[in-house]
Amino acid sequence: MYLIGRNPEKTNITISEGTISRIHAELTYSSEGKLFIKDLGSGKTRILISANGTFIDGEQIEAKKQTKVNLNSKINFGESKFYLMISGTIVILIVNRI
Repeated sequence: MYLIGRNPEKTNITISEGTISRIHAELTYSSEGKLFIKDLGSGKTRILISANGTFIDGEQIEAKKQTKVNLNSKINFGESKFYLMISGTIVILIVNRI
């Protein structure tokens, strides 16, 4: 499991960006080796999406629900854009500064 967010003490992948929550999302592998992402939402409300959201290939995902991620998917956390690369069980997020 990888936690993604602004807080370097509580996340494995730290993104210093104002539109990213302190703990924004979670990446996990299933027992079959498939990768899933979960937007952790704000926690303060019952809204099903976080304030700035998590997007896969341009589609906002529902908060607190695991969503399958494919190789070479484009992922947005808030306003930050990434490409996802997977090598075995190692996840690499490549920043896209376009």
